[in-house]
Amino acid sequence: MRLHALNLLTALLLVASVASAGPTPTQPVRPSGSAGTGSGNQANATQFAQALQAMKEGRTEDARKGFVAVLRSDPKQIESMLALADLAFKDRNDAETQRWLQQAERADAQRGEVHAAWGRYFLNKQQPQKAEASLRKAAAMSPKDATVHRELGDLLMRSNDIKGALAAYGTARSLEPKNAAVVFAMGVAHLNRGEKAQAQTLLREAAKLDEKNPMPWLALAGAATSAAEAEPMLVEALKRKPDAFEALMLRAQWQMRDSAQLPAARKTLEQAAQANPKSAEPLVRLGLLEEAQGRRSEAKRHYLTALERDAFQPIALNNLVMMGLADKEDPSRLELMARRAVKALPTNPQVHDTLAQALRARKDKKGALAAAEQAVKLDGKDAGLRLNLADMQLWVGDRDAARKSAEAVLALNAPAQAAKARELLAKL
Repeated sequence: MRLHALNLLTALLLVASVASAGPTPTQPVRPSGSAGTGSGNQANATQFAQALQAMKEGRTEDARKGFVAVLRSDPKQIESMLALADLAFKDRNDAETQRWLQQAERADAQRGEVHAAWGRYFLNKQQPQKAEASLRKAAAMSPKDATVHRELGDLLMRSNDIKGALAAYGTARSLEPKNAAVVFAMGVAHLNRGEKAQAQTLLREAAKLDEKNPMPWLALAGAATSAAEAEPMLVEALKRKPDAFEALMLRAQWQMRDSAQLPAARKTLEQAAQANPKSAEPLVRLGLLEEAQGRRSEAKRHYLTALERDAFQPIALNNLVMMGLADKEDPSRLELMARRAVKALPTNPQVHDTLAQALRARKDKKGALAAAEQAVKLDGKDAGLRLNLADMQLWVGDRDAARKSAEAVLALNAPAQAAKARELLAKL
């Protein structure tokens, strides 16, 4: 029985599209740049400014001592408390971070920036409901703070509350009409809601407001429905940032759809691999490209390099196992790789099918049958998987089960597998 096609997992490689995710939230805890209420003493304000400068320059201990000194002379100086919370957060000291935030809240529970800091902290700790509650408090207490409204919008976007996000962004934009980040965020929100015309207008406006930023152009390219539509946007994005990884990957994605563009796709993917030395994705796509053109040794080289960047990259693992099975390589090693792929993609039927084939090579009848059954359980409408299961059942000696699986293949009306299913039934 032949293995399933080598490129069945191609669809799992998805480029991270700007149009499918909200803007990145700001830092979880952030001090104000001014001395704030209660700092009428000029010396105190100067000391705070010096501590803030030390913080910006990375002189952590000098900054901490400076903020503590400010609080000795002004115990209610909230900006220093928030700065100390930020330093504690960067040191990954949750207890200390919370202590300073609580102290700031006790000093003045009506200060919006305190609740904003709590919101950023909760967001970083993966507690979106608490983060939203804190940011809503901050927005209510600081109705003219555009940053807080934008951050609330970012959070709501991450929670897929696009309507709420647009409302928050709308408030931020009314306060700062020329804020490119807000206009961009609104454009992305409209893209997520499928409102392409509104999104394009806003994203082009954002591009004008921040002419050096490639992101609006990248978002426009991500919303394109053809290579011809996407390419001019990608040109603009790469003009502003020649090594923009997302733009290069999106360009390669379009190029790989056109056989005449495959040499260009190879070059683009090589650029992307250099632009992001930590990402395995361009190398996997290079492997798929070489494999489709029959250059198996080159494909294998790219897959192995991808695994150097990500040892659990499921497509590289899966396809190396399939190539190894065809070349009769060590089945123990192939099983290990197949299990890694399953661990990375436990709900994908193809990797379970590959594991079944690897276990069959090891003569593990029980394990191979269980993996093949799991593949069909995950996708019962895939005739190839059912055919592989029928063959596996025949191999382990369960003729009745094999007959039922082969008949199920015929019921799916899949011409490519029907002939082999009839051959298997003839053996029975």
